[in-house]
Amino acid sequence: MSDQKWMRFGAITVCIAGAVAAIYLIGRFLIGVFLPFLVALPVAGVARAGARKLAPRVRIGERALSVVLVLLILGGVGGIVYLFCGRVLVELQQLVQQLLADSQNAEGMLARALGALRRLGERFSIEGGFLEAFVGEPEAFFAQQLRSFLSGLAERLPAGVAALLGALPRVLLFLTVTVLACFYFALDYPRVTTTVGRLLPAQLRERLPRWRQAAVEAAGRYLRAYFLLFLLTAAELWLGFLLLRVKYGFLLSLAVALLDLLPVLGVGTVLVPWGILSLLMGDVHLGAGLFLLYGIISVVRQVAEPHLVGKSIGLSPVMMLIAFYAGLRLFGVPGLFIGPGLMLLFKSLWQGGAQHAS
Repeated sequence: MSDQKWMRFGAITVCIAGAVAAIYLIGRFLIGVFLPFLVALPVAGVARAGARKLAPRVRIGERALSVVLVLLILGGVGGIVYLFCGRVLVELQQLVQQLLADSQNAEGMLARALGALRRLGERFSIEGGFLEAFVGEPEAFFAQQLRSFLSGLAERLPAGVAALLGALPRVLLFLTVTVLACFYFALDYPRVTTTVGRLLPAQLRERLPRWRQAAVEAAGRYLRAYFLLFLLTAAELWLGFLLLRVKYGFLLSLAVALLDLLPVLGVGTVLVPWGILSLLMGDVHLGAGLFLLYGIISVVRQVAEPHLVGKSIGLSPVMMLIAFYAGLRLFGVPGLFIGPGLMLLFKSLWQGGAQHAS
């Protein structure tokens, strides 16, 4: 490799390290302050782009049409969020009520599971008594642990509700500022982008359109890949739970699908232990159905994931692992999603810079 290429490699590496440090500092200290405007700017950009195309056809001013499109975008997103959160809250409320009301039923299920384990040990001539040596009487021990968990849950519920109510003013303020910023940005979008551009150095201003295009393409591929994967897994789980007549299937499908997006973990983390426990308690229909559902999801995942994720993101498994680990160390749990996105963005910028240099 020539000296010029080494210098270019070192410069790009330093720029990437500086960008990571800047993103970390911005995300740690400033993102909350400017988040309403960061959300409003792309919404206004989409509305303005749509108004620019539709204005000659409908014979309405571009600014007025952009306001109408902002209303449609916010109304559509708000409606989807309302329906989604409403369904989740209903199932979550029913789940909490059942957990608090059916402690005796849960203890009975636990006793049946322990009895099934004992019968299984006797059938295969496994020496018993090892559990009693550690916890004494298993039924009494686990029943006590279950009662402690449920009572602790009941004690924490009022504090959780109070914290949620205390956060409502901040949420309402955030939504109000975001909505107002959407309209202001949509009305004066060219002026806003021009003003922001003038604040940047001339050299950076020349490169910004190319970087913005690379960033938009990278973010689009990344979000599309993970959204389609999440949607496919959640739909499979919800359909399977409906056929198996599992309560709170919508809420469970969302939770397991989100868990499936995390590295190492997957749907098997939930479905396999759940299936084993169901078989031990004598519910063969549910246990076999959960194992069948896990098998179907695994097969579909193996077939669909290379097309949805591999081709969309374009990162090797090693690069994905590095991105997951670095994101987790820098940003915590959200870094599991931020890390691969930044890695994809840097890859796009690198390729774009190489093409520009050639």
